[in-house]
Amino acid sequence: MHWIAYLAASASLALGLLGLFAPHAAVRLTGIAIREDLAHSVSEVRATYGGFFIGLSLAVLILGAPLAAWVLACGWLGAGLTRIISTRLDNALNLPNIAGIVVELAIGGGLLV
Repeated sequence: MHWIAYLAASASLALGLLGLFAPHAAVRLTGIAIREDLAHSVSEVRATYGGFFIGLSLAVLILGAPLAAWVLACGWLGAGLTRIISTRLDNALNLPNIAGIVVELAIGGGLLV
């Protein structure tokens, strides 16, 4: 695997660690909210933005297998393409969405190298 793919997987891992250990910061970054009256909402952020990204990213970094990198790339590229579609459907072409598109496509593209 190319060093760019390792860098992209490391960025994915870093975002996962943010979701696990700093869920409130992760949701500020994404623009969503945690409901303090629902304790499971914090768990949802830790699991989805933390554990899921951590597990997939570690698989790429530990296995070093191009196929593992492709799987993670498909997730990131799928998120980026879905965000592009969403900007059209929801009339939401704004700076946070543009930044999200750039990050998602950059990490996904980096994993395909």
